[in-house]
Amino acid sequence: MARQDILVIMGSEVKPGFQLTGVKVLEVSNIKDAEKKVLEAMDSGKYGIIILEEKFLNEFDPRNKSKILESVVPLVVPISVTLSSTQSVEEYLEMVVRRAIGFHIKVR
Repeated sequence: MARQDILVIMGSEVKPGFQLTGVKVLEVSNIKDAEKKVLEAMDSGKYGIIILEEKFLNEFDPRNKSKILESVVPLVVPISVTLSSTQSVEEYLEMVVRRAIGFHIKVR
């Protein structure tokens, strides 16, 4: 099996932080651009994991949103770049992992 990379699709506010990790980051500024980039990345076969800013996913066409959320390879992990005031970092990470792999993992 060929090596599959990680791709991050985010708005400009958080792009520098992800670039520091060494992963490829695509900056998008609107819903249409984000939706197009995610679908292209999924079809390319280059990526094993696509991290997507959740605010974009929430506005995608429902058919594309279903396709994205049901994808196993690549695994598309929607993340929020802002925590709600009632949510701890641990709670947020637990939610992301559970959504991505289907299991609840307790973070200590």
